Amino acid sequence: QTIAKRAQREGRKLSQVPEYREAMGRLRGFLKNEVNRLLNRLVALHAPAVLVVERLDLRSPELSRRMNRLLSNFGRRYLKEKLARLGELYGIKVVEVNPAYSSQACSRCGYVDPRNRRDTQTFVCQACGHRGNAQVNAARNLLRRSSPEESVITFTPKRETLRLLLRRYAERSRPGSRLRPGIPGGRSAALEQVWGKNPYLKGFPDLLRTLG
Repeated sequence: QTIAKRAQREGRKLSQVPEYREAMGRLRGFLKNEVNRLLNRLVALHAPAVLVVERLDLRSPELSRRMNRLLSNFGRRYLKEKLARLGELYGIKVVEVNPAYSSQACSRCGYVDPRNRRDTQTFVCQACGHRGNAQVNAARNLLRRSSPEESVITFTPKRETLRLLLRRYAERSRPGSRLRPGIPGGRSAALEQVWGKNPYLKGFPDLLRTLG
């Protein structure tokens, strides 16, 4: 920020300030080294035939717009370059999937709710009661989305992805469908205690009627 203010004061572009160019060089070097180190370790430990990766968003609310843009651009570029290189060297297939709501969707019953994700490590499904590590749960969802049957989600906008996931759960919860395990009181309790309190449904009132 100090460098940016000084450049503005002097009427120069940031790219014309030597300290800025040096800092950007260090940032690029750090990102490239970390991407290489982490992916090399992953391949050495697991020797995967297929890598399922998110369409990554490397931005952080704690950083400035300028820094987020730099991290996102550099990080994605180095990641794609490294993944392509691994494919050339080891024949690893890379499958990119849509990560939307993968951290909030239950990998067992498919229910999506922001309350499912207690914290960065804990996942507890409000519908079926499934408990587990939040990272593992999200990884299972990503793996499922890598299948040909789930290809429709890959390039679906985020809001439409949420609608699709909620609709799937709604259809499974219709009368006659097998009840989800772990819901006390059966289907009526599921509707009243879980589905009706889902904050996401405020944006999709038509889905509530699906359960009628």
